[in-house]
Amino acid sequence: MGWKNPHTGEDLRDHSNHKERGPARYTYTYEDLALITGMKVASLHVAKSRGDFDIKDLVSVAEYICRKRGWTAPTR
Repeated sequence: MGWKNPHTGEDLRDHSNHKERGPARYTYTYEDLALITGMKVASLHVAKSRGDFDIKDLVSVAEYICRKRGWTAPTR
């Protein structure tokens, strides 16, 4: 069969619903973190610059959220 639609000859990879295989990726923004923590985006930027969390490290962000919400964070 390949990538061609047998009825139209259209390349299925050009279709808007085509998804490459591989692990799913999820994203979050400072606005998402502000909503979860109840903080302002500017305050989160300050906290990041102080080294309170690493925005590129999901575990670091999760630990920061737990600290801000008063939850016990799991240890690594």
